[in-house]
Amino acid sequence: MDSSSRWWDDFKLAESEAGHWCIGPFELWARRSPGAWIFARRSIEDEAAASVDVEIPAPSGDFPEGREGWEHSRFGFSRSRAEARLRPMLPDRSLVVKPEMPLVLPAGEDVTFYVGLPLWISFEQGPERTELWQAPLVRPSDTWFGSLTGQGELCYAARTRAIFDRKNLLPRPNRAVGQIHVRNRASGPLPMDGLKLPLQNMSLFICGDGLLWTETVTLQRDDEDEMAALRFSEGPPSDLKNPVLVSPPRTTPSKGILVRAFDGLLSIRGGIDGIRHHRSRGSGVIDP
Repeated sequence: MDSSSRWWDDFKLAESEAGHWCIGPFELWARRSPGAWIFARRSIEDEAAASVDVEIPAPSGDFPEGREGWEHSRFGFSRSRAEARLRPMLPDRSLVVKPEMPLVLPAGEDVTFYVGLPLWISFEQGPERTELWQAPLVRPSDTWFGSLTGQGELCYAARTRAIFDRKNLLPRPNRAVGQIHVRNRASGPLPMDGLKLPLQNMSLFICGDGLLWTETVTLQRDDEDEMAALRFSEGPPSDLKNPVLVSPPRTTPSKGILVRAFDGLLSIRGGIDGIRHHRSRGSGVIDP
């Protein structure tokens, strides 16, 4: 992804002007009137769509007002502000990542891999950047992570190839990239049927390669259970140049915590493949 694929930034619209954004599978229209901002947005079925097209201003007559298949919203003001901004964000819940091909980490081994992560979009008005709304660029599926009858957490779910070579990453404008380190210090193998990443505790950076990255996540399993020590780096992989913070964490993470990250042998299969009544419509595939 090069600089021409960057869809977020500050912009201005005069009264009665509109803006139009196509961000991979997500399409957005915004129109400003003297006392309101009016929006229309939709997601198309082609989740692999990777093109970006931004038109500011766009022909106001093309605004899809009242058309089926679009979600419409309107925000009223004593006087609308010309300054606005689109900002990418990470989701508001943890993400359960399930490799498409089973992955087992033998005792004493480490592994590093890369995963694609879903993005939300925030629309902010004025120099004070007041948020009007936020929405997923592609809505992930819901899943329950944990015991079916005990403690657990409502998460988003995604399948991934778990790329080991960074050169094989396929940039998508509706995804960020995360580098994951897993260390198995237990005496037995670690089947990684699923891995929970606390995206609400993570930041988003733009780097010199033009991609959006999160902090590097390290998970270390020391005992024969599903708990792991969780650690975030200070930013994206250290060899990436010129990282700039785009969005801070939604919730400040604790340091040196134990998390239930590998609760996958039973409950991930139940959550992603079996508990259909816990799942809402959305995308189940994120392929970096």
